[in-house]
Amino acid sequence: MRFAVHKKGRYGDLSPAQYLQYRRTYFRYLSRLRFSDNSHLLRYFGDSFFHDASIRSIELYPQQNIASVTIWRDNDREDLNTFREKNGLKEISSLEYERKPIIYACNFAGIKSVTVKGKLPSVLHVDIMDTEIGWNKRDNIFSLLFSFTETYEILISFSRCTVAIHDKDLISFYTGGLRITLPWCALCRSNLVSKRSFINNSSYGRNRR
Repeated sequence: MRFAVHKKGRYGDLSPAQYLQYRRTYFRYLSRLRFSDNSHLLRYFGDSFFHDASIRSIELYPQQNIASVTIWRDNDREDLNTFREKNGLKEISSLEYERKPIIYACNFAGIKSVTVKGKLPSVLHVDIMDTEIGWNKRDNIFSLLFSFTETYEILISFSRCTVAIHDKDLISFYTGGLRITLPWCALCRSNLVSKRSFINNSSYGRNRR
């Protein structure tokens, strides 16, 4: 659903007012979910923080009932380069960063199912176009839909999600030893969702990079 709406918004098939109404409806839906033990799920997947990000790996551990998805964002490279330029450091090339990116490890516990919808495109990799959170209220089970193309999606159902940034020493390396946290831009920070986000979501959908 979110993929279809964002596509319409991107190519002008929705007016700003229509897109704004959709965002309000979706945030009202999220505000009714119980994220007590799943603040990371809301923070990283409630909006479009991983829009245009790339999945490095998907691993399933049936005996532990766990799934692990590792993701990296070229937007982080852009933010790092903005920081490096301000501090007189050389730009990181896209090839260099793709070889050794900052990794987000997304771990899903209490796995109920992993479903692939559609056929994997015949390309080296596809970027995440959007993610959408679902919730089974009766069983208190969450689901997360990764949309890649109009015909290819992965749906994971689980009880708990945690997200961690791997190898913070690499952040220090990329920032010339000046930081140990990513220098996210204001747009990226605005796509990290908390319950406070539901109080004020009146602005029109953010522009994509």
